[in-house]
Amino acid sequence: MVEGKRLYGIDLFKALAMFLVVALHINTVGGALEGSAAGSAQWWISDFVQIAAYCCVDCFALATGFLMAERGFRPGRIVSLWLQVAFYSVVTAAAWYFIVPGRIGLRYIASSFFPALTSKYWYFTAYFVLFFFTPFLNALLRALDARGRKMLLAALLVFFSLLPTFRPLNVIPLSGGYCFFWLAALYLIGGCVKLDRLYECASGKFFVLTYFSSAAVMLLWQLLFGADNVRLISYLSPTVLVCSAALLCAFCRMRVPDKLTGAAKFLSTTSFGVYLIHISPFILSTYFAGGFAFIGKMNAWLVLPCELGCALAIYAVCTLIEYLRQKLFAICGIDRLAAAVSDILDRLGSKVGASR
Repeated sequence: MVEGKRLYGIDLFKALAMFLVVALHINTVGGALEGSAAGSAQWWISDFVQIAAYCCVDCFALATGFLMAERGFRPGRIVSLWLQVAFYSVVTAAAWYFIVPGRIGLRYIASSFFPALTSKYWYFTAYFVLFFFTPFLNALLRALDARGRKMLLAALLVFFSLLPTFRPLNVIPLSGGYCFFWLAALYLIGGCVKLDRLYECASGKFFVLTYFSSAAVMLLWQLLFGADNVRLISYLSPTVLVCSAALLCAFCRMRVPDKLTGAAKFLSTTSFGVYLIHISPFILSTYFAGGFAFIGKMNAWLVLPCELGCALAIYAVCTLIEYLRQKLFAICGIDRLAAAVSDILDRLGSKVGASR
C-alpha cells in the first residue's frame, strides 16, 4: 500500500460488517434460529449464518482502531456522529409514541436527545467513551516498538479473549463484549494491524481461508459438545476474534477497481446509519422481534437465500434512508452547524494541548 493512499477495501469491510450485523439480528432478535426445530437442517443452516456473522461487532471496532491509530485527535469529530444518532433516536421514539399509543411517554422522547447517556444504542455509548480515550491509546501504540506491540497483542488475546472464554476473570468487567473495555482492546488490536502492517504477512486468500476455518471450528464445537454449547460463539471468543481479524486483513489486501471506489466510499459512509435504523428500540420491538421466525419453517434449501435476501433488503432500505438523512442535513444546514461546532471544539482542544 502506498502511504497516504485510501484503502477502499476497508470501506467495503465496514459495509460487510454492517451487513453481517443485520444477518445476525435476523437470527437472534428476528427469531430465524429459534423458529426452526432444534437439530433440523434448517436450524444448522441458520446456526452457521449466525456463526459466520458473529464477528460483525468485532469487525467494526477493529476497523476503528485501524483507521484512527495514526490520526490526530479531533474532539469535534464526535459532534456529527452525536447528531446522527440523536436524529434517529428522536425520530424513531416519536414514531413509537404515535404509532403505538401508551407504549412510551414524552420523557422517553426527551431522553432520546442524549443517546450516549441513555444507552439506547449500546455500541454508540461504548464508542462515545472510547473516542475520548483514543489519543491515549494511540500514544501507547506509538510508544511501543514492533516487538512491544506483539507482546501487547499477546496480552490482549490471553486476558481479554482466551481466559474470559474458558476461565473468566471477574476482575475484568467485559460484559460479554458489550462494553468500552472490549472495544478498547479491539481498537488496540486494529491499531497494531495497521502500524505493523500485519495484513501483509500473508495473501488475501489465506486470510479468507482462515475466516472460514475459524467459523468451521465453531460449528464443529457445537457438533461435538452440543448445539446449545455456545462457549466459542461470543464477541470475546478467540474464534470470533480470529474471524474478524482475518476479514480485516483480507479486505486490506483487496484491490478495489477505480470504477467501484465511489460505491465503496458511499457504503462506508452510510453503514453506521444502517445500524442506527434497524436496531432502534422502536423498530426492534414493533417490527423486528420474532418477525423472521417463518424462515425456520421453510424448506431447508430456501433458508440460506431467504436469510441473506432479507438481510440485503433491510440493508438496502436503511442505506436509502441514511442517504436521505444526509441530504436533509445538508439542505437544512445541520452539517454546517456541526462543522462550526466541531471547529470550536478542535480549537479548544488544540489550546488545551498547547498549554501543556
